Amino acid sequence: MKVILTQKVPGVGNIGDFVSVTVGFARNYLFPQKKALLADEKNKKVLAHHERALVKKMQDEKGKALSLKNDLEKISIEIFKRVGGNGTIFGSVTNAEISAALQEKGVSLEKRLISLAAPLKKLGDHVVMVKLFKEVEAGLKVCVKMDAAQVLELEEAAKNKKQRKVKDQISKEEKTAQTTETEIEETNSSQES
Repeated sequence: MKVILTQKVPGVGNIGDFVSVTVGFARNYLFPQKKALLADEKNKKVLAHHERALVKKMQDEKGKALSLKNDLEKISIEIFKRVGGNGTIFGSVTNAEISAALQEKGVSLEKRLISLAAPLKKLGDHVVMVKLFKEVEAGLKVCVKMDAAQVLELEEAAKNKKQRKVKDQISKEEKTAQTTETEIEETNSSQES
């Protein structure tokens, strides 16, 4: 079914777009929510008549998108993940995690708008593209860091390893000292006999 969108519908299109959707989606969601009109001749004429209002609405939406783009490009978010021995994270950073991190910073953004060219599987800084409107994309800085709990675990393991090494060294020196004492005693007792 062909419809004309009167509002931006995520994943479908923007204001004024002619799109094909399923009949059920149009009848059960788009028409009752007044987000679309049937793309017939009458509505096309009405749309042409109200085109100026739609253009204004589209400019407002684009202005909001440009403002959000400026805000997003100033933000840098941090995501903490557990890491394997070779520096690769377990799993990958998802657009849902990025959206949640943005929510913590006070920016509400749908996860569908976040475009990951490739899964983020390495620690470090990455730039993720966010499609906000037609021809309006923002580069969002995402810093993937090692989970703090894992950092503490690794520090504790290194500390324990160092302590074991010191204990092993001390016990090795004690054994050497005992062996030397035993040899001296044996030498003394053999000389006395």
